[in-house]
Amino acid sequence: ELKTPMTAISGYAKTLLTVRLPDEDREEALSYIYKESCRLERLSRKLMDLLLLEEEDAIELTEVCADVLFHNAAEACGRSLEEDGIHLECHGESEIFFVDVELFTEVLINLIDNARKASGSGERIILSAAENVIEVRDFGKGIPEEEKEKILEPFYMIDKSRSRKSGGAGLGLAITAMILKRHHCRLQIESEV
Repeated sequence: ELKTPMTAISGYAKTLLTVRLPDEDREEALSYIYKESCRLERLSRKLMDLLLLEEEDAIELTEVCADVLFHNAAEACGRSLEEDGIHLECHGESEIFFVDVELFTEVLINLIDNARKASGSGERIILSAAENVIEVRDFGKGIPEEEKEKILEPFYMIDKSRSRKSGGAGLGLAITAMILKRHHCRLQIESEV
């Protein structure tokens, strides 16, 4: 699950090593690398804490506007979406949620990344918030009915070849479900092939 930010970090680093950029672009790339490295460090610490927390231990919830969550997730997924030619649309950014910002951003990143992997070039992903619900909608392949519950299991992937292509391990949705459970939220999957 660290692959999405690591791909962006290595992409920016490769660009810095191989392309002569204007100072402004160079600083922007370095700033992104630094910011994402800090986020990875915080996230890995939180995920370890999450794995070690007892069920009765509380996570720290903060009031946050959906636009902050959407911006964080869009920024983290921006490079991979751009490379795949997929457009992310955001709606309902003024909704307020009580969440752990880092962990909930990871939920959105995982859901957007799964939507990206199921989508083709030129397609779009819609991220929206309304009435205490956040929805990530794609227009990709869809999920067979019998697979819907299995995709939340650790290491389970519908398309086994995808793990070789994308470097995934089938942990994204399992981690997402765990984070949502700790927030007393529910993950609802609606899909058809």
